[in-house]
Amino acid sequence: MRSTPATPTVVGQVDPVTGGVGDEPGNGGYNDVRVVKTATKTVAYASPPDFADTDVIDVTDPANPVKLSPISEYSHSVQVVTTGNTTALYLATYTDAVP
Repeated sequence: MRSTPATPTVVGQVDPVTGGVGDEPGNGGYNDVRVVKTATKTVAYASPPDFADTDVIDVTDPANPVKLSPISEYSHSVQVVTTGNTTALYLATYTDAVP
């Protein structure tokens, strides 16, 4: 099944609040998500609600996403910048703390 922006198709999900996968219950959503592709992996960096840690999710197989160890910093939004062979992840918050 192929998805387009005009007609998106859900193939898998990870819940930020309970960590549930697939049809497991959950009650959360993400503020922001950025996806980074390498030669062998596709990883999503996701900003959950309620000042929780930033989630890192292996989405190489979109139908079977796997939560990896989180980044132990809150982020309301995330940005990814690639320059040459270097990719940097930036976390933005509503606080004056610098992660």
